[in-house]
Amino acid sequence: MTNDKLKLQIKNFAFCIAILHFTFYILHLSQAHGQTFSLGIYPPILEVMIKPGKTITQAYKVKNSGDDLVLTPNIVSFNPKDELGNVYLTRLNPVAKNWFSLTNANIQLGQPFSLPSGTSQQLVLKIKIPDDAIDSDHYFSLTLTTSPTPLIGMTKIGTKGVITSNILLTISKDGTPQRKAEISKFSSKKIFDSFDKPDFDVQIKNIGQAYLQPQGSISIYNTIGKKIADLELLPENVLVNAIRKINCRADNKVAPCQLGTKFLIGRYQAKLDFQVDAENYQTEITFYAFPIKLSLALLLTGTMLIIILKRRR
Repeated sequence: MTNDKLKLQIKNFAFCIAILHFTFYILHLSQAHGQTFSLGIYPPILEVMIKPGKTITQAYKVKNSGDDLVLTPNIVSFNPKDELGNVYLTRLNPVAKNWFSLTNANIQLGQPFSLPSGTSQQLVLKIKIPDDAIDSDHYFSLTLTTSPTPLIGMTKIGTKGVITSNILLTISKDGTPQRKAEISKFSSKKIFDSFDKPDFDVQIKNIGQAYLQPQGSISIYNTIGKKIADLELLPENVLVNAIRKINCRADNKVAPCQLGTKFLIGRYQAKLDFQVDAENYQTEITFYAFPIKLSLALLLTGTMLIIILKRRR
């Protein structure tokens, strides 16, 4: 065999090996990117009031609608992050860690378990409050964190994900924790166009000892004092020492606190009125509406007509 033929065969062999490696890489990527993460947990939030020394249990349903998963359940604390209701997870206080456990025979907190595709798993969480616990609010999350799963003949591939179910826990000896609010902000623009939709910024601060849910509305009155609209506040959770921007309810959906399509002109009053337990909170603001855009359009049109008529004369 000549050197030229030997070199040619070596090149062909190397080319074939390169194709095989490339094909394996493409298949590897296809399997990795083809994985789906679709995990649900119910209930998504647990609100509970409990006396010191008492124990409760709550059953959670976890459903995997994606690929096979390995999940690790845990309890962590969370704190308010901003006025939009977002939170951030933090480490669990070592004392509170002893309050939680799973009653499942083969699943424990901090220990991974498998959840095959298309299956569900019930997790039964037990919360036991010590006798010496003081009246206070505590905010936790039951988290389920995914672990990468091995593909056949390959290393572990997968994207780490986490789902949470929040727990609002109020410890109260007599079942009547102090709930007290403060209107942090109630505002809007001072002047609107008559064809615009006036919107309102409602922010409520919790200065009590337990989370609260304001119940109330924003009422709109025209120049002669006649009510023209009511915007129902959404009873969203406001955590202790936190400020929450409150949305409104429209057609049984979460919506901004915004007045619907109406032609407005003149002076208007918006009155905020809500209740927390038996206490009532009220404040009001004034805004004005004028056909600004229409007036400018008419003014511009009139000016152009005058200029055209002058030129013709």
